Amino acid sequence: MKLYVCEGCGDKFTKGELDLESFSMGDIYCTTCSDELMQAGMDAVDPNGEFSSFDDWDENGH
Repeated sequence: MKLYVCEGCGDKFTKGELDLESFSMGDIYCTTCSDELMQAGMDAVDPNGEFSSFDDWDENGH
């Protein structure tokens, strides 16, 4: 079984334990690190939590 090293935490995971969207783009992140990166991005663009999603952000012209 091939193991992949997460670029975020450095732990080893099987392909099934990785975030497949980032994996398909050539980045290797476990689902936990991927979720943390997504939340950090949302916090950066919407620190007050005014938008429910990035789609909402786009719809409101920001």
